[in-house]
Amino acid sequence: GLNRLLRSAILNVKSFYPYRKFVECNNLVHVDFPSGVTTGKTDFYQMFSVCTKLKSIPFFDTSSATGLYHTFSNCHSMESFPAIDTSNVTNFQGTFHRCLSLEVVPDIDFSNGTNFHSTFSYNHALKSFSSGVDFSSATGCNQMFYYNHNLEGVPEFYAPNLTDCRNMFYYCSSLKQVTVNFPNAYYVDNCFFADLRVEKITIKSLGGNPTNFN
Repeated sequence: GLNRLLRSAILNVKSFYPYRKFVECNNLVHVDFPSGVTTGKTDFYQMFSVCTKLKSIPFFDTSSATGLYHTFSNCHSMESFPAIDTSNVTNFQGTFHRCLSLEVVPDIDFSNGTNFHSTFSYNHALKSFSSGVDFSSATGCNQMFYYNHNLEGVPEFYAPNLTDCRNMFYYCSSLKQVTVNFPNAYYVDNCFFADLRVEKITIKSLGGNPTNFN
């Protein structure tokens, strides 16, 4: 990572390793670099994690990325997000955890993602979720929308391979309706805990023979 006092970073380089590159640059408000500097890189672990003042992020090449583990977590001020290529990403754990200012889910490819634990947790500005998002490969969504106080609705959530939906909509206190279709879900406890304003929950399938409904 770079110096925590750094406010601006312009990197005129051909390549760098994105692993924890800007992690904990708490005062960073501007960053720029050529999009190709990350070409061929697979691991973007905590690349911008805890860049709490950074509002926007430049486009960069993620076409080879397989992991976005906490890449943007705790980017409290991030309002917009580039349309990066996530077609090969399997690990989305904590990718947007505590992105407190992010109002819409980025229009990126989630279709090969398996791990969605805490992906959108504590996204307090998030109000809605676009339809047509593909979570067909997801196996784990523990705390996926954890403490999203302003989330009012999500489209029908079909995840045929999902086994773990614990705490998925935990304390989504503005959520009004939700439809889930999880034909292989086994771990389901606290999935809808403290959804205080919920009017309708439609469960099309919980086919993994769950035993714990706490």
